[in-house]
Amino acid sequence: MKKISIAVPCYNEAGNIEETYRVLKDVLDKLNNYDYEIIFGDNDSKDNSQEILRKLALSDNKVKVILNNRNFGPECNTYNIITSATGDACIFYCCDRQEPVELISEFIKEWENGAKVVWGQKISSNESKLMYFVRGLYYKIIKKFSDIPQYEQCIGFGLYDKSVLEILRTIKNPQPIIRNIIPDLGFKPVILPYKQNIRTCGKTSYNFFRYFDTALNSLINTSKAPMKIMIYTGMIFGFLSFLIGCVYFIYKLLHWNTFDAGIAPIIIIFSFFTSVQIFFLGFIGEYLLAVLDRVSFVKHVIEKERINFD
Repeated sequence: MKKISIAVPCYNEAGNIEETYRVLKDVLDKLNNYDYEIIFGDNDSKDNSQEILRKLALSDNKVKVILNNRNFGPECNTYNIITSATGDACIFYCCDRQEPVELISEFIKEWENGAKVVWGQKISSNESKLMYFVRGLYYKIIKKFSDIPQYEQCIGFGLYDKSVLEILRTIKNPQPIIRNIIPDLGFKPVILPYKQNIRTCGKTSYNFFRYFDTALNSLINTSKAPMKIMIYTGMIFGFLSFLIGCVYFIYKLLHWNTFDAGIAPIIIIFSFFTSVQIFFLGFIGEYLLAVLDRVSFVKHVIEKERINFD
């Protein structure tokens, strides 16, 4: 009998955990000839999520719980849960229930037909239109600059074969963004479209700065284009700066007594090139931080406790 693992990351989702468990169990109990496990990974919640998870694990041995020692971020938490799965396939599902649970059976059908990775892709959403537009813009930028194929509006919600999980367990990236890693490994996911539901309970822990940080990490991890742009732009502006200097010098020699260079052009040119340099130095700093993460990285997640694992 094949086994399906469901990976559910959560953080301060006390109002959603029990309902998430119920809807997942309803779907999984209807699957014939499949065993299953539901793995909740709590990222050091500050509400009573851990108490709820302990009760669920006590009442149902198919529920497994991982309690993290601290909040290691959503990417590391998700990665740790998925790579802890013991099933023949693992399905990543968000605890906020914005993704339709009905797609699980469709994921499994595609997997049985030979797909190694099956992803859900948002074609519309009940969330804020502004946020949906911003997310769409983010995906287009990543897709434009990425050195590898990228899939718009795919958050990683989907199914992963155990052979893919074995490869993921060898990844040493300190920021393991699954939706970026899968294409980088050469897997071409089967895409199933869906409409995203609105969050019915609780509030997302993501804010603008966390979204921006994730977007920046995705860009750096998937593309060398920004670094190349900085190099080429630096060369162009450096050459233009040299030409401007030469023109001013020659013009001064030809009109020594009449030419008044003035301080304004100097300030304008200096300010412009200084601002360009500072901007690019910031980008270089992000790359250096990524390098620092890789060389100093020890482990994605430190766990405090595991429940119902053999």
